[in-house]
Amino acid sequence: MNTPPDDFGNSAPIEEEYRESMNLTALILEKQFAPNGFILLVFEFGEGGGRMNYISNAQRADVVTAMKEFISNAESGEWE
Repeated sequence: MNTPPDDFGNSAPIEEEYRESMNLTALILEKQFAPNGFILLVFEFGEGGGRMNYISNAQRADVVTAMKEFISNAESGEWE
């Protein structure tokens, strides 16, 4: 397995308090689920526009497609 770059190339850095654990978790996820992609989102509960930290081994366009599919399925009640 290739060692990914810090933050897997995210456009905005992961918040310092989460950086190390998210990068280590990403390495584990990548190894465990290869050759599949993964997305890890870390956010505070509740509303209020807080920051969401994100890391993935996928290209951004593939992540956006996967998230759109997830939201569509979740909103349609398909998983209830």
